[in-house]
Amino acid sequence: MKPKHLSLLLLSSLTSPLLAGLPGPELVKDIYPGEYGSIDYETNFEVCGDTLFLGANNRSLGKELWKSDGTPEGTMLVKDLCTGSHGGGPNRFMRAGNFVFFSGHDLSHGYELWRTDGTTAGTLMLKDILEGKDASSYPKPLGVSGSTLYFTANEERYGVGELWKTNGTPEGTVKVTSISPGSRVGVYPGVAIGGTYYFRVSRSSRMELWRTDGNAQGTRFLTRIDSMPRAIGNRLYFIYDDGIHGKELWTSDGIGSSWMVKDIAPGSTGAVPYELFRGGDLVYFSARTGANSVWALWRSDGTAEGSFPLLELAEPYGHNVHVAGGRIYFTPKLPNGSSEVWKSNGTVPGTKPLRAGTPGGRMIYFGSGGEHFYFLPAINGPLWQSDGSTQGTRMVGDFSMGTTGSAGDGLYPTPVNGKLLFAAYQSTTGKELYSYDIRLPSIAKPQVSELTTSSARLDLAVNPNGLTTSAKLEYGTSDVYGSVRYLPVTGDSLLSSFQDFPVLLSGLAAGTTYHYRVSATNERGTRVSTGSFRTALTRDAWRSAAFGSEASAEVSADDQDPDGDGISNLIEYAFGLDPNIGDPDDLPKPLTNSEEMILEFTHPEGQEDMIYGVEWSPNMAPGSWASVPDTGSGNHHRFVVDTRQKSRVFTRWKVTPR
Repeated sequence: MKPKHLSLLLLSSLTSPLLAGLPGPELVKDIYPGEYGSIDYETNFEVCGDTLFLGANNRSLGKELWKSDGTPEGTMLVKDLCTGSHGGGPNRFMRAGNFVFFSGHDLSHGYELWRTDGTTAGTLMLKDILEGKDASSYPKPLGVSGSTLYFTANEERYGVGELWKTNGTPEGTVKVTSISPGSRVGVYPGVAIGGTYYFRVSRSSRMELWRTDGNAQGTRFLTRIDSMPRAIGNRLYFIYDDGIHGKELWTSDGIGSSWMVKDIAPGSTGAVPYELFRGGDLVYFSARTGANSVWALWRSDGTAEGSFPLLELAEPYGHNVHVAGGRIYFTPKLPNGSSEVWKSNGTVPGTKPLRAGTPGGRMIYFGSGGEHFYFLPAINGPLWQSDGSTQGTRMVGDFSMGTTGSAGDGLYPTPVNGKLLFAAYQSTTGKELYSYDIRLPSIAKPQVSELTTSSARLDLAVNPNGLTTSAKLEYGTSDVYGSVRYLPVTGDSLLSSFQDFPVLLSGLAAGTTYHYRVSATNERGTRVSTGSFRTALTRDAWRSAAFGSEASAEVSADDQDPDGDGISNLIEYAFGLDPNIGDPDDLPKPLTNSEEMILEFTHPEGQEDMIYGVEWSPNMAPGSWASVPDTGSGNHHRFVVDTRQKSRVFTRWKVTPR
């Protein structure tokens, strides 16, 4: 006799049924044919115009300089820096002006600074700073001021980094100054204001803020600092502990004067702000104040009265923030344990959730122009599109890459030529370049509701993404479909918002699975989203349809398993499965990130005679199972298990008849 609950051992991130049928990325080009893959863990991306630059290994040449416009034919070798199979090892890409700069080597020189304009002739080493075939200056780009790139380089084989600059020409690649002659220092990226570049220097266990105008006499120390500086207007903001007030928010005019903005937590302990980030004309940060040291998201306009808390947090926040239209978008963890996408315009009333149900996690944001952007709650998971409004925020894609693939490893989606380009691993190709075309129409994840024994409502939404679009819905009892409804997408070429199409399907058969396909076409091509639903049945009618009898006895009893797939009849009913067909893969699967395991499920419409729950345990021992709160609403259930500082987490679904 099987128990009337289901235990699932969850050890890896698998695709959620919520993503089933959503469009996913496509392979751009298999640069290194076979399982090895062309992209390694040291590669970073840089974009100049409509071209992405990267280091890639095509097997015969080693790791060399490649470029891509997001198409197979536009993905090609730029230059073989180091002839032979060893490769020139291009890395540390950074754009300044019309060039992309990087570190690389050839047969006659070690790692030195190179530049490229995307052509073979325009790709060259700028200066042999540390001369010799086996000697390398290991240039490290710091940042850009106008069209000037600042970087550090070693002038001695085991020497210290010196400050250099380049305008992309050999004669314009020159040393600015030695920061600390004769001693080892760390030089780190900063920000530019006008023609001045501000950067960080680490020495003698302290961090300093420096400025340079590109000349030795204009390069000097400004002040001590404890964070990455942020520039707003003609002022710098940073965190600093002056030994009296603790770590607080400070600002500088960038010339010589610095002062504390506000003593948020009076005393020597300080508010301990977290990393700063900029949003429009404001700087945002996390700080904790009061006897209970409660964390909160703060904002500041550079004045004491304009510095105040916006939102109470469970922990500090300062990463993966998107800025668009004068608002910031972020994913805080709140004291109640929830984690969703929020937005803020810098006011308390204007700090609120973007849309209920948008999942949290280590969000990855990337823009598509104006106030339109995309985000991923985890690099392996659903793709969301948003214009900053509740109605304009929809799930539109699947970046899970299936059960044999994974995406990311630091190479997050980058907008290039109307596509999102990123690195992803598949067992058949290794790690290669993939794309998702954001100029195709977007189809929001269809929502099925109002299921009865003979009808269903499909809520569809299509975003033409700025191009004239036609769309249609096909449906039927198989993936051949057979019936069609045309969706009247309207608007001109400037329209980029979701249009809703509620469709009521009637005359359906009770307890029957229907398949549907939504397709939308513009001049760039066609995007397709598929799915299925089952018309409603009561438990008695479900048993009658499945076993020919309404009685819960013998093979039709709740705890029986006639198809031998390890799932009892009650579980099959609760999750809308067929008890006579082995279908364990159709059960809801979890999504995981570095902090959480998320289990989501939308139970069949009209099926209100079951109670759904999730329990977790560190070891599956009797009495160790704890209930997980359901933070979903209506038919949608959402359970989040905190996996931080836990060596093992076991979870299981539990269903109980009402």
